[in-house]
Formats: sequence, C-alpha cells, structure tokens
Amino acid sequence: MTTTQSAVPLPDRSFQHLPAAMRAAPRWLLWRSLANRDKSKKPRKVPFYADGEPRQGALDTPADVARLVTFEEAEKVLRGGNFTGLGFALGPDGHGSFWQGVDLDGTDVRPELAALAEKLPGYVEVSPSGKGVHAIGRGASFPSLGSNASGIEAYAAGRYFTVTGEAIRGELEDLAGFVTGTLAPLHAKASSPRSPSGAVAPLAGDSFFARVNTLAMSRLGDWVPQLFPKARPYHDGFRIESAALGRDLEEAISILPAGIRDFGEECGKSPIDLVVQWSEAANAREAALWLCRQMGVDPATQGWIERSARPSPVQGEASGPNRGTGAEAPRAGKTRPETSADLPGWAEPPPGWEGTATAREEPWPEPSDVSSPADALPYPLPLFPAVAQLAIREYAAFGRQPLPLVASSALGQMALAAQGLADVARNEHLRSPCSLYLLAVAQSGERKSAADKQFSRAIRAWVRREREDRADEFRRSVAMAKDHKARMSGVESKIKTLSGKVDDEEAGKELERLQARLIELEQNPIVAKPLPSPTHEDVNPASLAFAVASGWPSSGLFSDEAGAVIGSPGLGEENATSLLSLLNILWDGRDFTPTRKQATVAELRGRRFSAFLMLQPDLLPKLIDKGARNIGFLARFLICHPDSTMGTRLYREPPESWTALEAFDRQILSLLELPLPIDCSGEDRGAMMRLDPSVMHLDPAAKQTWIGFHDAIERELCDFGEFASVRDVASKTAENACRIAAVFKLFDQGRVGKLIESSYMEAGIAVAGWHLNEARRLFLEIDTPPETLDARELSAWLSGKARELADRHGEPIMDREGGVSLRDISKYGPNRVRETVRRDDALDILAEANHLRRCDAGKQKRIQVNPKLLTPQ
Repeated sequence: MTTTQSAVPLPDRSFQHLPAAMRAAPRWLLWRSLANRDKSKKPRKVPFYADGEPRQGALDTPADVARLVTFEEAEKVLRGGNFTGLGFALGPDGHGSFWQGVDLDGTDVRPELAALAEKLPGYVEVSPSGKGVHAIGRGASFPSLGSNASGIEAYAAGRYFTVTGEAIRGELEDLAGFVTGTLAPLHAKASSPRSPSGAVAPLAGDSFFARVNTLAMSRLGDWVPQLFPKARPYHDGFRIESAALGRDLEEAISILPAGIRDFGEECGKSPIDLVVQWSEAANAREAALWLCRQMGVDPATQGWIERSARPSPVQGEASGPNRGTGAEAPRAGKTRPETSADLPGWAEPPPGWEGTATAREEPWPEPSDVSSPADALPYPLPLFPAVAQLAIREYAAFGRQPLPLVASSALGQMALAAQGLADVARNEHLRSPCSLYLLAVAQSGERKSAADKQFSRAIRAWVRREREDRADEFRRSVAMAKDHKARMSGVESKIKTLSGKVDDEEAGKELERLQARLIELEQNPIVAKPLPSPTHEDVNPASLAFAVASGWPSSGLFSDEAGAVIGSPGLGEENATSLLSLLNILWDGRDFTPTRKQATVAELRGRRFSAFLMLQPDLLPKLIDKGARNIGFLARFLICHPDSTMGTRLYREPPESWTALEAFDRQILSLLELPLPIDCSGEDRGAMMRLDPSVMHLDPAAKQTWIGFHDAIERELCDFGEFASVRDVASKTAENACRIAAVFKLFDQGRVGKLIESSYMEAGIAVAGWHLNEARRLFLEIDTPPETLDARELSAWLSGKARELADRHGEPIMDREGGVSLRDISKYGPNRVRETVRRDDALDILAEANHLRRCDAGKQKRIQVNPKLLTPQ
C-alpha cells in the first residue's frame, strides 16, 4: 500500500468519511505545526483546545475532558485559519471503553510497515505528512507502545491523534488484540539494545521467557483464574487477597495489564515469577510452558527450542539475578532483574531501563512504600439519567469544578425533590426513605457554592412561587390556630374557676359541659399549615427537631460552608451527640418524640430529610473528633474527595443558553408539582402534613443484582478485608445504592412506580460503590502524617503526571531516563511541595525510600526517578 499527501489543505477538507461515533464524541481539539528547536527534527504538532489555549498539564482528567469539544465546534474553529488541523483525544470514553490509536510512521519507505498497514483494523486514514497511516478504534485498554525504531506507536490514553479525514478504509473496531498480539512483539524487539552492526543483542528481552511474559500480560484471563481460583476481577485485571493465599499478611497481589505487584512482599513480579511461586512448576522453564498451555499457544512460536539441557545464563535471565538457576531457584523474596526486557510484569521496559549508563552501572534498589493511597476511580456519570447527565456535563464544561462535586450537587437536589414521594424496600422488612446524605470534601476555591447554586435554582424558584401562592391560606390557618388556642385557654380558665364549687349543682353541670368542650377542642386541633421551606440552617438540635416536625414535610440541611455548621453551638461540646443522633434518625426516616422539657417540642413523624454538606479537608478531622464516625453519622454519607481542578480553569464565557440545565430544572419541577402523599387518617386530618409514601420494590433482576452487591461488600468487612478500615461506611453502602436507584427512577420517569428496574439498580450500585472507594481514600489520608502526604503526592506526581507535562515550548519536563529539574518540580509540581523547604524535605524522604536519587547536571539541580516506578503509559 502506498500513501500520498493530499493536495487539499487540512482546513479545507470535508471529513465526510469519519465514522459516525467518532464524529459524535466530544473529544475534539486542534493542532498547529510549529518549528522544532532542534532544526534536525521535524516540526512539532502542538495540540490546542478550541479556546486557543495549549493542551498541556494532566491529560484524561475531568478538567481536561471538559475542555474537549464536539466535531462541529472544532471544525468551525479550524475554518478560521489559525490552526493546522483537527485532533482527536484518545483515552476513556466514559462508558467503560477506551478510544485507541495506532500510528505507523514511514509506510512509504518501509515495506514491513506498509504490510502491517494493510492489516490494520479500525478506521484507517493517511497521516498529515502522507508518509504514514493512523488507525483509530474503541475498545479495551492496553499498555502503550511509545516511539522507537520500530516506527510503531499505539496508545489508549494520554495522547491525541491528528485527523486528516483522508480515509483509506474501515469502521471503528477494538484495536487491543491487534496491538498486543501483533504490534507489541515487533515494538518490543526494536526496543532491545542493539550491537554496532545493528543485530539484536543476545539479551533476555528477545528470549522465550520474555516473550511469554509479554504475551501473558496481554491475556490475563487465560491463566490467572487457573493459577488463583479465588482471584476476583479488579479494574482491568485481577486481585488476590492474602487470606485466599493462606499467608498471614494484609496486603494483596494486584495483577493488571500495566504490571504485577505483590504488596505483601513489596516487589514487582512477572507471570513466570507467580507461576513458580504459587504452582507445582519447579523452575522458569516449567512455568513458561504451563503458561503457554493455558493460553493455547505453541511454545515454538514464542522461540522455544527443545533441548536436553538449556544454558544456565538463559535461565538466569528469565528468572532474575537473585533467583539462581534450575530447580533450586528460591520461591519468594526475589528482586527485579537488571536487564531491561525481563522487568517483571511490564509489556515494555519503562524509561531509564533502555540501556542507560545509570541503570547498568548503579542498579536501583526496590522502592519502599510511602503510604500509597487507594486509587481514585472514574466517576460513573454515564449511568445517571440522561437529563441529569447532560446538565452535569454542560455546567462542568463551563464551571470546570471537579466532576464528582458537580454531580453531587445535582444528586442532592434530585433527592430533595424526590424523597417525599416514595420509599424503597429491599424486602418486606427492610424499607428506607430515598433521602440521601452527601459530603463533598474540597479545598476553598473549588467553586462549590457556584455548583450548588446552579442546581438548586429550580427548587428555590418553586419555593418562592409556592410561598406567594399559599400566603393567604397560611395567614388564615395561623389565625384559626390562634383562635383555637384562645378558646382552649378560655375553657381551661373557666374550668379552673368552677373546680372549687363542687357543692353547687349548677356549677357542676357547667363544669361537665366545659370539660366536654375541652375534650372536643383537644380532639379537633387546628394547626397552621406550613409553608414550603425545604432547607434549614439552624443546627441547634432542639430547634432543628421542632422546625422539621412542624415545617414542610420534605426538607434538608444544605450548606456550602459546612465549617459554619461544625463551629456552631449545635455542634458544641454539649449538643454534638444530640445533633448527630437527630440527623441519624432523620436519615433513617424514623418517628421520634423529643422529651426535653426546656424547649418547644413536636413529634417527628412522617418526615423526609436529605443533606448536602461541602467541607474543607482540614475541618473533617474536627467533625470526626466530635464523634461523627463513632455514632455512625459519617457512615450514612456519600463522600467525595475529588482531585482539584484549580490551575486549569481559564476564563470562559458562559453559554448563550443552558439547554441541558433548563431540562434538569423542568424535571425537578415536575417532581415538586406532584401531590405529596399526606396521611389524613390521624387526628390532625392531614394538617401536620405527615407523609405516608408508597413503597417501590426491586424487580426480580434488580433484587438479584442488589444481593450480589450486598454480599460482595459484606465479605470484605472481615479482618484484613478490602473495606475493613471503613466498615461503618461500607455497612450502609448497599442501602444507599437502593436509595440512589429510587431517586434515579423517580427523576427519570417523573412519577412513582411500583418496581425499580435493574438498570436503575446497576446505576445506584455504581454510584454508591464509587463513593465507598472515596471514603476509604479520604479516611486513609486523614490518618497519614503531613510530611508523608507531601512525599507521597510528590512521588505520585513524578511517576505519573510529570510524565504528561510539557513546558511552554511543548517539550516534556521529564527526560527519557526519568530526570527532572528541581526548578520544574517547584514550577509544575503539586502545590503542597512547591515551597523549597517542603519540596526538599519530601525529596529527602523519597530518596531514603529509593524512589529517586540526585543527579545534578553542572549547576542545574536535578533528580532521577527510580525506573521501577515508571511503568509504561
């Protein structure tokens, strides 16, 4: 196949042959061709957002994705003539799959690449230079294949591809199988160190063992369940708990396409390592052959040559320098090999292992743990009802707050509007309100208030209108209540006067009449009908209890400055336990009669109550100190602690209209306008507006889905279980999943139904499970000393985001050997370590933990990151 560059300039092309799904995805940007500072290199293709700002910093984050635009928007900007062409961002598609790309560079002069181009699946088009081809697909993630001598690159995240519209063939397909099965071995071969003649050096990277390791990492499902029957799915791979392995350790083994890590032994491993350690295989040879059998692969295709005795150097290369050779190899405690291609678990060697002098002359020790946090999971926004999902995306694209924070604001308002209409039941005995408690923990400046104000506008408008419409009726009811009270006081006064005249027959008859009248008045109370007032701010326990009991039946505590709540008298030393207990009762939907004689009391009955508190991180420990975890208060909350987007929110004009938000408002109003299910059978005849909601049950499929989720969590509450550290929160997660499912159904359908379908239950489980993971991350961080947090965040940045960052010239701040200057750390690094003293203290901790070492270049102060932390991207 030959490719030629089109004579049509990129801005003037029609792009009519692009796949429909690709055109519809809001993942478009633009690029400019800029001269390279190194004149010997070809021009750089620098990506830009449609607003004209360079695309730099952390990629595939909510803030980054929110700035990507639709094809139509990007094409309109391209026609303006300020950019060279269109670009398409690879990475997670928000629905569990990934946008993928393959780049073959040099198909015009390299026949082997031209032959590969003929086999490329997916949508295939000519590259901008006309000297290569691009393929774009959608499917599973896979380890990246970076630029090297092979001319092959492949990515499923962290990159963008230029788009010419010069289609060769094809529709969108999953490229993962072709990448891992066909391209990865060719790419890995070109990555191996070469001799002066150009031949592949005889290292372990081109050995049978390395090939089997690479193939096994791309086909985990073929062998992991066979080796570990109790392995459970975890992200894109598997996780095996120490208890399932029969060892007395808390840490698990994580087996992912990006690598294998035994957190119990604190070391990385390869598939062959695991098979030798946990099977009957006596050595690397037996382990590799076992893997081939599980994958259905002929060993000969991976370079196996049957011999009576294999040379010991090959055995040493395959199993690592500290394992020894043959059947006498030890079964545990092995360290990583020093050869690049035999790094355990990696499909390709990370930067720094590609024959660098430092890696060869000064072998790196294993990095020790610095209290790594649990991974943040992608927020499950695609499972929200469509109207809510579009509104959240629309506002997040403008406000650029963290997506979970915006979604929590919307979810809180959805619960407030829906909670009075129906309850949800898991069975005949387990019935719950669909009220929700949400807690967003975020730094000051994250625009929490703006998000909450935007999503509460429909309820606030409804309250203003209803209060105006009901004002006259409310005043009449107040007057009647006062008259009724005066009548009772008059009767009681007369009874008191006559009570002393027991011998007067006429007085006795009058007394009997007055007593009957008093009973009649007591049995026919008149109370003022409450006005809509769905939010409360006074958190004194007695005042809040009375306000909820006598006010509007569906209400909540919504505060974008929960610090004021924590510092209020309501959470003072005397009132804290009472207030938190009251809020627990309101979440449960239980009836409650306060007995405190010093305060005005009213019976809490038929009330529904939600809460959304937004809190700064340093205030959460104060709330915990007041007993919020001990009495199960925080356990009821859906907690989020999202990564900050500050520093990426460049000014953007608001849209001309808020189409999706207006649809969200209409859906909220449709729920508010439904009649509340008031119980009129009591002595008040409905005057107290006590709710008697109908009950929605789970349909059979939803019930089975919920049971599976409930049991999976319950199994992890045991000692050393995944959720042992957050048992309080985890024990309420399954119930919260049902509540969320009920809210989603009510919001989506705008009416009360009898059954909750499995689609809503799956969505509720995804959201509740996400918040459980957030709670675990947050409480772990609270217990971590600040010095360790500094070091941990810096290490995570160096091994992750620093590799994605570019300076103002578009050049990476980290070189291929993992080197970065202290100046760039202070300039681009985490905010908490940009101050010199804290930065240097964190670097000292990381140096002691073998995460990095100093490698000053002349007067420039630099560090080099341990290559064992630089997994392929």
